[in-house]
Amino acid sequence: MTDTPKSRKTERMWEILLSEIENGNVILVIGSELFCINVNEKCMHLNEYIIREIADALEIDYNESLTFTELAGDDYKGKWKKIGSDLYYETNNILKEMSNLQIQTSDALQKLLSIDKFKLVLTTAFDDWIFKTMEEKWKGTTVRELSYKKRSAGQDIDNLSSPLLYHIFGKADVVPHSYVLTEDDLLDFLHCWLSENFRPKRLANILREKYLLVVGCNYPNWLFRFFIHSMKNSLNSTSEDKVGMVADSKLDDELVAFLSRINAQNHCNTVEFINELVERWQKRSHEITKKEIFVSYASEDYETVAKIVDKLEEWNVKVWFDKYELEPADEYAQKIRKQIRESKVFVPILSKNTLITGKRFFKREWEWGREESEWLGAEKYIYPIVIEEINLENDILPEKFKNTQMIDFNSSNFENDLKKLVRDIRSK
Repeated sequence: MTDTPKSRKTERMWEILLSEIENGNVILVIGSELFCINVNEKCMHLNEYIIREIADALEIDYNESLTFTELAGDDYKGKWKKIGSDLYYETNNILKEMSNLQIQTSDALQKLLSIDKFKLVLTTAFDDWIFKTMEEKWKGTTVRELSYKKRSAGQDIDNLSSPLLYHIFGKADVVPHSYVLTEDDLLDFLHCWLSENFRPKRLANILREKYLLVVGCNYPNWLFRFFIHSMKNSLNSTSEDKVGMVADSKLDDELVAFLSRINAQNHCNTVEFINELVERWQKRSHEITKKEIFVSYASEDYETVAKIVDKLEEWNVKVWFDKYELEPADEYAQKIRKQIRESKVFVPILSKNTLITGKRFFKREWEWGREESEWLGAEKYIYPIVIEEINLENDILPEKFKNTQMIDFNSSNFENDLKKLVRDIRSK
């Protein structure tokens, strides 16, 4: 049976998304749709529970259309004055008092966070439950949590050596307007994200270059556009906005049309999307053979490098060591960069042949290895091996290599040093 154009397009879009995730090019953005709480055996959304509690404190009738924005409006100023409190203080206190409630993190959220490529996760939510889910997923590893401070250059990310959750709209606090509850708060935060003075620069640079997978935020068309422009720091609605996928249960027709124009995928059933994504990812992961070491070298040093690789392979270390003829340049470069991203460590082989000026492909590999090291924030990702006496202060050598303890091929301790490298890899 021949595939229809629609089914071929769907498969193509899935392949692109999975490939970008595999290559570390996708940042996950999670809204509050994916979790709820159980109260007296009734499941309700967290925001619904908080609004019910606040309505009770203000002695007003709860209805399903009641929002944080409405509760902060002029109609309820007298009520807040009467109890001597405000919306933000009460919301923060309710969250603190919820420790005795049964919190139900959805299976969909747990599945989504099981994809180990999502080490950096952004959330529009102001509570701790996504963080707690990440802690469960990354047991044995320190999970960090940061939140954006409005009109402040602080709380930028420093590295990604460990999993990190970032609250892009602040985290619950007693200070009014220090996190997003109302529409006015949201617009104010988005405005700050667009400001050069207040935007967390390292995180903003990452967001500008990566694709976004936005799940469960449920913003209408106009607000989603403002959200994307603020995250990407761009006022142009083009494919370069790099929105990979939006999965929300409330996608309106205008938003679907906008996503189509910027070549972004969309799915209107969040749970179905996550189930299919995880199923496809697990199948793909079984087909990936992850290398432990990427070896970068000058072709003139092939024979010496082959001896090092043979020793590593004796110890059952998986090594990416290109022994074959070069493929067409674009395909070859793409393949090499993918292998560097997928390998646990990067090993540049240094010799007199690598200090010759001029364009050589291994110098591009050096740059990709350096970029991956900075992206991971890893202290031990680059392990240079020197195979002959060279001037280590040569300007051709990247500073990252010079500042790293090197392994000397001609040293009597070489084999022991190489074994230590293997132990470091196996401990990652």
